[in-house]
Amino acid sequence: MTLKKKLSPTFIQYIGLSFSLFAQNDLLSYAAAGSFGFLCSIVPVITMIFVIIIRFFHSSPDLLLDWFQNQNMLFETIDLPEILESVLSVKKIGFFEIILGISIFWLARRFFIYAMNGFRQIFRTQAERKNFFFSLIGFAGEAILIICISIIISFVLFVLSILRLKTIPFQIPVFLQHFGKFISNFSPVILIFILLTLTYRFASGTKPPLKLCILSSAASSLVYWVFLVFFHLFVKTSNYNVIYGVLSNIIIILLSVYTFFTLMLFFAQVIFVCQFFQPLLFEQMYLLSCSKGNKLQEEIKRIIYLQPEVFFNSHLIKYTMDSTLFDIGMDSDSVYYIVSGTISVFSNNHYEYLEAGSFFGEAECLLHKKHTSRASCVSDVQLIQFPEQEFQKLIAFSPEVNKTILSRIAQIDQQKKQI
Repeated sequence: MTLKKKLSPTFIQYIGLSFSLFAQNDLLSYAAAGSFGFLCSIVPVITMIFVIIIRFFHSSPDLLLDWFQNQNMLFETIDLPEILESVLSVKKIGFFEIILGISIFWLARRFFIYAMNGFRQIFRTQAERKNFFFSLIGFAGEAILIICISIIISFVLFVLSILRLKTIPFQIPVFLQHFGKFISNFSPVILIFILLTLTYRFASGTKPPLKLCILSSAASSLVYWVFLVFFHLFVKTSNYNVIYGVLSNIIIILLSVYTFFTLMLFFAQVIFVCQFFQPLLFEQMYLLSCSKGNKLQEEIKRIIYLQPEVFFNSHLIKYTMDSTLFDIGMDSDSVYYIVSGTISVFSNNHYEYLEAGSFFGEAECLLHKKHTSRASCVSDVQLIQFPEQEFQKLIAFSPEVNKTILSRIAQIDQQKKQI
C-alpha cells in the first residue's frame, strides 16, 4: 500500500473529525472531572481494604504472630508485638467505618456521573430516567465495580512492592516470582482493555460494532502503556528524598489517571466518528458552506472536507460547461453539493455564482416546491447529488444543520418578499 493511498482524503477526514469533535465537545474537561472522580472514589475504597485487613488480623492474631515470629530477619528489625497491639486495639465497627462506607457509595456515584456525561456528550445521547429500584441496582453495581478495581490495584501494588524489595524476609518460589512479575507488568493493561471494551460497547448507547470497540480499546490501552513506559524512563522518583518523592508520586498518579481518561474519551470519539462517518462528514460540509468567515480554522476544514470521497461512488455526477441542471418550474427532488467547478443560479433577473464547497437546492427540495430558478454550469462541474430521502436522514442526525437550514429558508423567503 502506497503512502498516497494511506493518506487518502477519507483517512484524513476520519482523523480531522475525531480531533475536531474532541475539541468541540470539550472532552478534556470531562477527562479532568472523570479522573478527579476516580481518584476520590478509589481513596476511601483502598482505606476500606486496609480496614478489612485489620478486621482479619483482629480475628486471627495468633496465626499472624506465629507466622511473623518465624521470620527472624523481620522480627529483629521491628517491634512486632507493639504494632499488632495497636492494630488489634481498633474497635469492630465505629463511626469511621460508617462514614467510610457512605463515602465509597457516594463518590463512586459521582465518578460514574462524570464518566457518563462525557459519553453522552460524545454519542449525543440523553440520560434515561429510571425508577428507584433500577437506580438502586445501578448504584450498587457502580460501587461494586469501583471496589473490584481497587482490590485489583491494591493487589498489583502489593506484588510490585514485594518484588522490588532488595531483601525479602521469606522465600518466594521461582515460578511465583515470574508469575508475579507477569501480573504486575501486564494485568493493568489487560484490565484496562477489558474495561474499555465493555464501556465502549454498553455505555455509548449507540451499540457500536464489537470489533470496533475491541480495536479502539486495544489502541487506547497500547497508547496508554507506551505513555507510561516513556514517562517512567524520564521520571524516577526513587532518586529524591521521602517528602519530595511522595509529592512527585502524587503528581505522577494524577497525570497518569488524567491521561488515561483523555485517551478513553478520545477513542470513544473515534468510535462515534467511525460509526456515523457519513452524517458527520455531511454536517461539516453543510455548516462550512453556510459559514462566511475567513478564519484559518475554517479554511483548514474546507481543505480537509472539500473532497468527500465517501459519497463519490453513489452520488457523484459530472456536467460539461453550459449544461443545465434544472430550470424554472421543474420538480425539485434533490440537493446538490459542488465538488469542483462553478454554477450560475438565475432567479428574479439576478445571477448568483456558486463555487466548490457550496450547497444549493435545499429549500425547494425540503418544501416540496418546484424550482424557482435556473442552474447552469459555467465550467465543467462535479456535483454530489443527494436525493430527498437521504438528505432528510442526514439532516435529522444533526440539530445544528436543522437549525441552519431553517435559518437559510427563512432568509431566502425574506429576500423574495423584498424583491
